[in-house]
This record gives sequence, C-alpha cells and structure tokens, in this order.
Amino acid sequence: MTSDQDDRITINTPNDGPIEVVFGESSPEQQVECFKQAGRTFVRSAPEDLWVAAEEQLAQLPLLRAKGCRHWCLYRADTPNEIISSLRTIRREVLIRDSQGVRQETGYDICMVATDAKYHGHGLASFLTRKVGEWADGPGAAPVTTLYTSVGPFYVKLGWDLLPAPQVSFELPLGVSRDALQRKREKGQSLQTRLVGPDEMPDLCNRDISQLRSQVEAYDLTPNTSLVRTLPIPEQLEWYQEMAKLQSLNWCDGREVKAVGAVCEEANTWILWYQDLSRKELKITRVKPGYGNPDLTKQALVQLLVRAMEEALSWEGLLAKIVIWDPSSEVHGALQVLGKELGFTTKSEMRDGVNQTSIRWANAENRQTIFWPNEYYACN
Repeated sequence: MTSDQDDRITINTPNDGPIEVVFGESSPEQQVECFKQAGRTFVRSAPEDLWVAAEEQLAQLPLLRAKGCRHWCLYRADTPNEIISSLRTIRREVLIRDSQGVRQETGYDICMVATDAKYHGHGLASFLTRKVGEWADGPGAAPVTTLYTSVGPFYVKLGWDLLPAPQVSFELPLGVSRDALQRKREKGQSLQTRLVGPDEMPDLCNRDISQLRSQVEAYDLTPNTSLVRTLPIPEQLEWYQEMAKLQSLNWCDGREVKAVGAVCEEANTWILWYQDLSRKELKITRVKPGYGNPDLTKQALVQLLVRAMEEALSWEGLLAKIVIWDPSSEVHGALQVLGKELGFTTKSEMRDGVNQTSIRWANAENRQTIFWPNEYYACN
C-alpha cells in the first residue's frame, strides 16, 4: 500500500509513545482485520470466525463486488496489519432533483465506523472520515454520501447534515395467532394479496424504480432545496435477503427464508421486509404505494401489514416487533385501522441515538435537503 504525508498522522499513546498512523484503502489482508474490528464493535455476541465468514460471504453479492464496497482503514506504519480504525463505503444509486433538474447518480453510504478502544480520544475517526470524504469528492466522484449513525452530532462537526429520521413500530399483540390473522384476512379482505418470494423481488424493484422518477419530478419542492432519494435497486434488497439467511443459520438451523414481502397488484402496492432475527424485529424495508389513490393504498396496506404480522408470527417468537421507517400518511392510517381491530398501539418516534440519517454533499456544500422517502432499504 502506498501513501503520502497527507495520509499520515502521529499520535501519542500511553504505552507505546508516539506512533505513526497511515490512511488508505485496505489490502485483502487488512480487510480481514477490518471485518474482525467491525465484529468486535457492532456484533460482540457473534464468534469472530463466524462474523468473518459471514462478511466474506456477503462480499460476493453483486452490490459489494467490483468495488461496490470499499474498505478504508488507519493502520500502524510499523505494523500494517494492526488496524486502528476502519469504515466501509457501499455504493448507492440515487435520484437527485435540484436546480439542474432530475438525474440519476452513484453515491456512497458510509457504515461500520469503528476504532480500537485503546486508541480512542485521538481524533482518529474524525481523520478517517475526513479522508474518505476527500476520496468521495475526488476519485469517488460522489455527489452525495449518506451515513446512518448513533452519534449524529459528531458528524455534524465534520460537515454532515443531520436529517429527520422518523419511524413507527408496534409489538405483535399477545393472544393473536397466525391462524387467526389468516382467517381474518381471508374473510374480510376486499383486495387480493399474495406473498413475494426472493425470485420475484428484482421485478418489483425494477417496477418500483420505473415509477419513481415521475414522483420525484412531481414532488412539491420549495425553492433552493435539493431532493435526494436512494433507489431500491434489486442488489440493495438482495443484501437483506442474504443477511436474513445468515441469521437463520445461527438461530433457526438454516430455515429457508421463503417470503420477502407481499403485494396487492390491484392497488399497485407492495411491501418488502427483512427478518432481523438479531434484534427480533421484522423490518419493513420498502413500502411501495399506489400513486394517485391514497384510499386504495391504505386499504391495501391494511391487508399487506396483516401479511407482515403473519410472517413475523411464523418465526415462533423470534420476531416480536414490526418497524417501519419514514411512514407515510397511508401507513399511519392502515396501522390505526389494524391497531383498533387487533388491540395494539403503535409507537411513533424519531430515531435519536440510533440510525440517525446524515448526509454530505460533495465538497461539503451546504444545501437545504429533503431525503424522501428515507426507508430502511437505504441503510446497510
């Protein structure tokens, strides 16, 4: 690995005295150490070898191949395989609407920012993030970079904008069985719905994307404001399918993940989901509305959310909660109907302190920004 003096920083440590730290894109050997560091920081319950194997498997997905995912690190100049701080960038396909019109661009999401605990307090995460920002502005040619973080104010100091991050969630009601939900759905539904298997997901994503540009063009955008939306490309949703499979291997002896969502063709509406077994949550990754008919969309979502509840219950206690990011008025309306019928209460809140959405325009340009919608599929 090569570097210049601008990629180096010297820090004073209590045990080793001054050490020189180097920034760069990780070598294959360093990537393994970055995987281990991320595991120690974010998934402490998983054995190290299991976490590394999972990361290596995910690295073969189309989203991450061919530099779709890049690993960046700070390492000791005298021992290059000792990783001090690391993060990764994953490509994002985005639609941008601003004074130049509407266009599709490739941006990046920054994730898994981690620093070895014994090196905390030396500004290394700040240095690493700034250097990656310089890369994104230059060779990366990224108009926009996103980051989902539990320490939003930290990144604000580095030139990032912290955006609103609403979500709604509810616990699966006690005493409601999967069979009872199925009987209710089959007896009362006026719209036909069906489950979506993994093989159907790419087609739904492509249909979704084909309708999004006109929605972005029609959005009531105030002057001097830019709109960004991450596109639900199939590769993005496939990542979550693979994550669900990997978690199933650990908690369910490799139970097959048969359903990744549900669709109502009559209403041109569907939802996609992710079985997040590690957090016991069914995450609704995407709510695709039937544009132009909010009442029909709400009716469809009532039935589709019943499908989601059935899916969660089918995991026999391993999924106890359903979470939806950036819920629309139709989602709130559907949940109000279901909550009244089934006896549960939803919780609407801002994600303060977890998965807060941050955005950085190229060269840290200051823009008034709408990130719409900001759904779970946009975050890795």
